[in-house]
Amino acid sequence: MSKHIASTITSTGILLFVGNERYVIGNDHPNFGKIKDAIGRKDYDAVADLADIRSAVRKWMASGHEFSLTDDLIELNGVPFSDAVTDKVLAMIDAGNDADPLFNFLRKVRENPSSTAQSELFLFCVANGFMIHEDGDLIAYKSVRGNYTDIHSGKFDNSVGQVNTMERFQVDDNREQTCSNGLHFASHEYASTWAGEIDGVSRRLMVMKIHPKDVVSIPSDYNNQKGRCCRYEVIAELGGEPLPKREVYTDSDLGRGTVNSAEVDGIEMELEDLYGDLSDAEERAEQITELGGEVSGELEDEIEELRGRIYELEDELNDMDL
Repeated sequence: MSKHIASTITSTGILLFVGNERYVIGNDHPNFGKIKDAIGRKDYDAVADLADIRSAVRKWMASGHEFSLTDDLIELNGVPFSDAVTDKVLAMIDAGNDADPLFNFLRKVRENPSSTAQSELFLFCVANGFMIHEDGDLIAYKSVRGNYTDIHSGKFDNSVGQVNTMERFQVDDNREQTCSNGLHFASHEYASTWAGEIDGVSRRLMVMKIHPKDVVSIPSDYNNQKGRCCRYEVIAELGGEPLPKREVYTDSDLGRGTVNSAEVDGIEMELEDLYGDLSDAEERAEQITELGGEVSGELEDEIEELRGRIYELEDELNDMDL
């Protein structure tokens, strides 16, 4: 067991000496509460592990993963990532992010056949706030036409659920060719400038999911905020606001605050027709009653059917959190 020398706990943090190590642990440290508990139990080995993120990462890597931390660099199968990548990943873990999605991402980056694209991809990640899915895919944005086709050619359908592809060799891999062939993606800051009402034409803002191996180049203009790839999946349509700010997203995160406008438009149009049909049916029933007649079972069934369908569609709209 490590020798405990001293600890001072305040509302803003902990000053701790364990063995020969000195730790200054702010109250924003992801393990702050666990560290306080471990000090209370006098479990100073646990305190050291909780306080030292690199120690925690090494322990995670030792449990059968192909990653290692050697000479202070993260390695995958013996090949190191750069200082900048290592520092960013460790900082994200230090901020409380789960390690698995981050290492999923690094693993997928190494699947990219181009070492140049691997390096450029990290430039986009920094510009885009390092937004990744929990499975390790990249999250990005794309502005499209009002009918969901791409702005450049009008040939690619970008409605939610669509997967667009092209041959990798058709995508320009020259970073200095800032406007060129490929399937384009961008940060929210860049893509949102092309969305909304522009010169009287309505454009939509879509959320994309991209496997890191499919990234081909990150053009050098606009501070690395756009890219070219050979495959992407459209996973959501965004309203006026960007996704909630975080670095690792789950499927539920990506569903929150996003709406498929085409689906909403279809539901609203059907509801409008149903409201009219229900009004006509109820008016016919009222006229029959006023004339002393008896409303037929067929008409009553029609009214009940219309009401049921209306309730069903209204519930769908409510579930979309509009």
